[in-house]
Amino acid sequence: AVDLIAAPPKIELVKGENRIDVVIAGELFTSYLYGDNMPKPLLVPVRTPSGVEVNRRHPLTEIKGGSTDHEHHVGIFFAVDMVNGVKFCNNKSLSPQIRHKEIIEVEGGAGTGKLSAISHWIDEKKQVLLEEKRTMLFIAAEYENEYAIDLSIDLTAKCPRVVFEDIEEGMLAIRVSDYLRESDQIGRA
Repeated sequence: AVDLIAAPPKIELVKGENRIDVVIAGELFTSYLYGDNMPKPLLVPVRTPSGVEVNRRHPLTEIKGGSTDHEHHVGIFFAVDMVNGVKFCNNKSLSPQIRHKEIIEVEGGAGTGKLSAISHWIDEKKQVLLEEKRTMLFIAAEYENEYAIDLSIDLTAKCPRVVFEDIEEGMLAIRVSDYLRESDQIGRA
């Protein structure tokens, strides 16, 4: 008998300048972008196994006919408004900032790749409010032709008091490509 189960695709994590590309079976799946010049780390673009981009890249990259509202909505990001009265989700400038500090783990493999990083949530007075440890597990199913991202995020207070206000802006944000928007009632894949 011949075993027809395919081997899981190879996932590589390729370091670049202020980025780590997640490459599955030789094709870019997503990139973890970070740097002192960014308001917060993010994953962008995110692609399906067939290569279709499913999230918006504005203002990093302009796409003809693409929306230009809410410039803080880029790719996939993790942030919260308001933390001690500071808007980390809606930030478009470098103060306040969720500043990437270091990569602590990068590991590729068959069907999975793992990336862990530390970031600091810094307010307008340059005080570190939180330390974020983020672990991203990238998964490519063996024969299902599916990709997944599993995020685990730990936040540790770095000042005596940290208060998360109860508002609508925050946590995990995924800004989809315009053609997937439901508001026009013409979403299509």
